[in-house]
Amino acid sequence: MNPFAPDLLRALARRHGTPLWVYDAATIRARIAELGAFDTVRYAQKANSNTHLLRLMREQGVSVDAVSLGETRAAALLIDALHQRLPGMRLLLTHSTATGWAQGQSLLQPGDAQAWLPWDTPEATRRFLQHHRPRCG
Repeated sequence: MNPFAPDLLRALARRHGTPLWVYDAATIRARIAELGAFDTVRYAQKANSNTHLLRLMREQGVSVDAVSLGETRAAALLIDALHQRLPGMRLLLTHSTATGWAQGQSLLQPGDAQAWLPWDTPEATRRFLQHHRPRCG
């Protein structure tokens, strides 16, 4: 579904140059709402780290997955906002690099935890979820 008229996209490309990415907040909200039946809705920040998109998704209750050093640094604003909005929330911050782990330690509050991301096998993921029992992600 493309909510933008072709003439509008051409005009935007002429004005701003290309490549140009144009997003529709209503479409993003609708897609997130379609995922509402799932216990957890996560967004891999490495797919697109545009802060406006991340903020829009956070407002819709989506959690951002940031596992590398750069992703962990970029997630700092989101983590801070979650702590402010949800006092007493226990955060589980996952990583796949030692540098991301080290950076993540500075973002934690009492009660928060860190873990290595178990992405290697379905069985490792199952054990991880059974152990940590996240309520949202």
